[in-house]
Amino acid sequence: MKIKQLDIKKVAIYIGILIIGFIIGWTTRNSQLATRNPQPATRNPKPATRNSQLATWTCSMHPQIKQPEAGDCPICGMDLIPMTTGSGNSNPAHIEMSEEAIKLANIQTSIVELSSTEKEIFLQGKIEVDERLISTQSIHFAGRIEKLFIAFEGEKVSKGQKLATIYSPQLVTAQNELFEAIKSKDSYPQLYTAARNKLKLWKLTDNQISEIEKKGTVQENFNITADVSGYVMKRAVSVGDYVKTGDMLFKIANLNRLWVVFDVYEKDLPFISINNKIDFTINSLPTKSFSAKVSYIDPVINSQKRTASIRTEVSNNAGFLKPEMFVSGKLTANLSHKANAIVVPKSAVMWTGKRSIVYVKVPDTDVPVFELREIELGEPLGNFYVVTSGINKGDFIVTNGAFTVDAAAQLNSKYSMMNPPIKKVKENIPDYRKTTPDKFVKQLNEVLLSYLALKENLIAANVQNSKKEALSITANLKKVNMMLLKGEAHEYWMKQLKTLNYEAGIISKTENIDTQRKSFKSFSDAMIKVVKTYGLQSEKVYIQFCPMADNDKGAFWLSTQKQIANPYFGDMMLTCGETKDSIK
Repeated sequence: MKIKQLDIKKVAIYIGILIIGFIIGWTTRNSQLATRNPQPATRNPKPATRNSQLATWTCSMHPQIKQPEAGDCPICGMDLIPMTTGSGNSNPAHIEMSEEAIKLANIQTSIVELSSTEKEIFLQGKIEVDERLISTQSIHFAGRIEKLFIAFEGEKVSKGQKLATIYSPQLVTAQNELFEAIKSKDSYPQLYTAARNKLKLWKLTDNQISEIEKKGTVQENFNITADVSGYVMKRAVSVGDYVKTGDMLFKIANLNRLWVVFDVYEKDLPFISINNKIDFTINSLPTKSFSAKVSYIDPVINSQKRTASIRTEVSNNAGFLKPEMFVSGKLTANLSHKANAIVVPKSAVMWTGKRSIVYVKVPDTDVPVFELREIELGEPLGNFYVVTSGINKGDFIVTNGAFTVDAAAQLNSKYSMMNPPIKKVKENIPDYRKTTPDKFVKQLNEVLLSYLALKENLIAANVQNSKKEALSITANLKKVNMMLLKGEAHEYWMKQLKTLNYEAGIISKTENIDTQRKSFKSFSDAMIKVVKTYGLQSEKVYIQFCPMADNDKGAFWLSTQKQIANPYFGDMMLTCGETKDSIK
């Protein structure tokens, strides 16, 4: 019995030792694993904290707002977002880009220099016959065409070549008179001379007349010979036709010299003058090039084509050129009135209707910065533009990749091609407060009180009460005695009164809150002018402004409280806006 109890105790001791050893071994192994593979979450928490502290926060609707920590926009109350690019450049016309982005987008810049200006004008035209080298082959006596030696138009003829044979009763009679005069030549030499001269008047030569005298017989048919060399452009008779004195038989043109006539648009005419050189090619002769000088500029514009014709003259002894061929020409004109002008490549200019912009690299910056510039363009010069204002000699402009720079500007809410700066023309508001009667100011104060009540109802989006307050404004405007004002002060009130009545009338009739707020903007602009011009009874009113009103065009209003309460958005963005000025 004692032996069994002893054995049980030994077994229990052994088991306890084993358990303790297992616990010690398991703890040691886990410690080694933890040492070899530390948890990544606790390795280095500091960098994340440092990055969050260095972030810059901005408003997506008001990028001019920049804060070192998250929060609400002080203008519209929207949550701020972290800026993704740039170092916080506050100039809305500047966009920063990294060196890597510039290389990736292949953005290239070129220095602006003064240059002599040449304008390339591309012209279309055709070859025409020189009208000065066109001759009409006429008949000098009546008769009948017996034979034609010219069978078709376009045939080449030489001077003296026979063109036709004609029978003429007049010539038969004249020859008989000549033969009679020869018989009495010794007694009456004057008759002989007159008979010969009669034949000469019909363009018979001395040789022909002498041949008739020699033969002593009447010649019934006479040959018509070419007066000039050239090509028959028109044949006006056929065999058997009877012609009268002066009728045209043929029209012959000399094509050894031709005209090349180009059409010029009205806008290009000021740059063209006599002796300007034109290089041109012909579609049917692509391997040959020609050049000629302007010899004539048509003083009349073609009413249908709205072009004027300019003419050059070319030699055609080889016969390559033919009338009615189409030609394409280029004239390079020196713009003497634009000597040493600023010329930029067309690739640098982004054109949006009336606006033309370029991007200029800002000098002496730690990182590349590009500035949007709006420029005025002059004449286009082929692949270049003349710039009349906006950039200066020595500026570096983006000549390749301008659209990439503009896209970056748009993504960062900077001024861009599609987001131009709003140009505001400052109006000179007159000041008649010293001469305005107190009675007029008191009457005007009633209008101001109705205006402030209207503003409160627009904040609350209460359409019906806004209509009532607009009617109250109209009634108070009628009570204002404009006769209390004299001269220019009276005229200025009349001008503003027209706007006040019109916009109040719209507000009083519409059931649409957006329409009411739109008219309230114009009404407020006129009301601000009136208060500045004639003064007020209250101690101070504030001029406040919301940049997001009227589709981000911005809108003003008057308030007696400095705290912003936006009448254009109401509860949607009640605190969007800022105080711009005050009137005491």
